[in-house]
Amino acid sequence: KGLITRFWNMNAKPVTSMIKLSRTINSAWQTTHIETNEQKLTPFNGSLKASFNQHQLKTYRLILK
Repeated sequence: KGLITRFWNMNAKPVTSMIKLSRTINSAWQTTHIETNEQKLTPFNGSLKASFNQHQLKTYRLILK
């Protein structure tokens, strides 16, 4: 259930980004790469703040409005 997304920081330094889609992100989970929910996340104003270490890949389950 939800939209599975994967983001990869290909930089050699950590970054923080905002994930924003054309539809509002109502709720979100950080998941394992096999899409098992690990940590519930709280979107802010329909967007999700995401921090990445260098060369880090993260998977999220986004529940959209």
